[in-house]
Amino acid sequence: MRIYNRGFRAENTAGGPIPAAHVTLWDAQTGGTQITSGIETLDGAPIPGAVLICDAWGYAPSFRDTEDRPDIWAIGSDTGVIPGVERVHLEPDDTDQRVSALESTVNGPSGIDSRLSAIEASRGQPSGIATLDDTGKVDPAQLPLAAATSAQVNVADYGAAGNGTTDDAPAIQAALDAIAVNTPGARLVFPPGTYLVNSELEIKSSIHLDLSKGATIKRGSSSMQYILKNFNASYSPTLYGGRGGIRITGGVVDAAGDVLTGSVTAIIVAHAKDVRIEGVTVRNVRDWHGVELNSSRDGTVRDCIFEGFNPVASGRTISEAVQLDLAIDSSALPGIGAGAYDKTPCDNILVTGCTARSYGSLGSFGRLTGSHSYSDNVFHTRIRVVDNYAIGCNDYAVRAYNWWDAIVAENEFVNCNGAFMADVPTTPVAATVGHEGFVFSKNICRGLGVQNAGAAVLDYAVRFEGTDTASPVPVREVTVKGNILKTVANPQGAIRFTNVGDVVCSDNTVKDGTGTATRGIHVVGSSQGTYTGNKISSVTGMGIQVYDGANTNSGFCTFTGNTIQASGDAGLHINSTAPTVTGNNINGVTGGACGMGIWNNASNASVIGNKVVKGTGTTTSGIEIRNSTTLMANTVLGGWTATSTDIGASGQNLYVNGGSVFPTTPRTYNKC
Repeated sequence: MRIYNRGFRAENTAGGPIPAAHVTLWDAQTGGTQITSGIETLDGAPIPGAVLICDAWGYAPSFRDTEDRPDIWAIGSDTGVIPGVERVHLEPDDTDQRVSALESTVNGPSGIDSRLSAIEASRGQPSGIATLDDTGKVDPAQLPLAAATSAQVNVADYGAAGNGTTDDAPAIQAALDAIAVNTPGARLVFPPGTYLVNSELEIKSSIHLDLSKGATIKRGSSSMQYILKNFNASYSPTLYGGRGGIRITGGVVDAAGDVLTGSVTAIIVAHAKDVRIEGVTVRNVRDWHGVELNSSRDGTVRDCIFEGFNPVASGRTISEAVQLDLAIDSSALPGIGAGAYDKTPCDNILVTGCTARSYGSLGSFGRLTGSHSYSDNVFHTRIRVVDNYAIGCNDYAVRAYNWWDAIVAENEFVNCNGAFMADVPTTPVAATVGHEGFVFSKNICRGLGVQNAGAAVLDYAVRFEGTDTASPVPVREVTVKGNILKTVANPQGAIRFTNVGDVVCSDNTVKDGTGTATRGIHVVGSSQGTYTGNKISSVTGMGIQVYDGANTNSGFCTFTGNTIQASGDAGLHINSTAPTVTGNNINGVTGGACGMGIWNNASNASVIGNKVVKGTGTTTSGIEIRNSTTLMANTVLGGWTATSTDIGASGQNLYVNGGSVFPTTPRTYNKC
């Protein structure tokens, strides 16, 4: 992607600027093709028809070329020809995609803002190519409204007091309504102050709500379900055709859930495209959500703080700071027209750089982000939860409920009841279609399984749950890699897979499992998985346990290069068909029947090149084999109950308990 900063100036014959000149872009110095797409503002808003509008000093605005063209030329003519004038070759200034917006702003209600936040289709000629009039300008009638007028509006100009006592809702709504009619895409500025609102604020067009540092919008009435919304009870958009092009930045949105009653979501949008909520602090929510993206596409929640949550209604300890939902019915999305309930899900959502935490007397949210309603075979898609921090969440920090293709990476989850869960819905009606495509990677998770706000301690810290029923529904294509899970009090395990297909679980560190029987990795009915290079130490249960489910199996899994230290039960225990167990290091097992168990259902096992060393405790045998196994080049050491290395008797380094071993004299091939 190439960045162009003020690379063209429109001048008259005297060398003076031509304000508001309209400039077209071309891919060649002569001839060639006019560029009509792939040109955006530095904020990422598409520039309609790629027509640049010069500022009051004749400079074309900065822009970026998403198609990374090798050369771009500019001229003020749709034909690319002006007698005696050549197209100007533009030189890119910066190829850093993270460059922040270059702004040129004149304060006041009629000011200029070079950031065009609306995404609107061109109202010009076919293919979006605008024609120029005799003065060399594009007729404003051919431009999208956001390009034709990019004003800045101050809420104070509409009577908002910002004194914390006056009801500013009517003044703010008047400004929102005026922008919808006169200047869609404008910036609505909130100077420092507290803007008390006793009624819900409705966004009616593309807009940028810009809260200055020190500006707070505060809920003033317990009857309000929302503070900011983009719909009303008579408005029934469908799919992603509602009011979009919305940007909300800076300041504080205070739901006053610490002092007011009534469930509330601070900010909600539905059926929207192009929504960005950035640098906002959402505070004191009661029961519901900080931000809800419902039935929306291309949404970003970035660098926001969600602090202070008050779960009063029954079951609300699960509530998300950032909720992803679908337009399913009035219980999930109250207050919108009935025609909007078309089950549209969310698509292409990024939650990054955000924090969920306690505030004042209120604790943290149930979850940083997630979902808890669904429709069968309708999925939230392309969800990314990256580089966030959540502390003290009452439930799973992230819950992927009917998500498809999701990345949860490089987050830090501290003192949460759980870190992550992806599960196939089972209530009120069981789903018939599973979901797939999850990456859970490089997350740091500490102090998991902490009971918060009266919520029961969750069984597992990280959980992927397909159903193990008469008609099982799986989760597929799961990668869990490079995570750290330390001090895990969840009683059943740190990482769990149930009916999960195509698992890659590698290079994770699980340390200090303190629950009743905390397993490092627990696999139930999940076949053809690969478990490699995991480091598990000081867990109260088994290091890795694998077995068949009631209706699913865990056959043909591979366990390679895992290190298991000081487990309270077997380091590696497998009870499913045809496992491959190679190069694992099990050291210091303190309890259970064996250091490694190849159990009744584990037929045709290959156990090669592993090392099992006894620790203190009551463990009786190093490797116990109960089914057909190829057993070669293993090292089994330590003071087991019996010192003999003969096979066939309990309490020995190699204990064949009803199974069969190849080679038939395992001591010849294994060191005991």
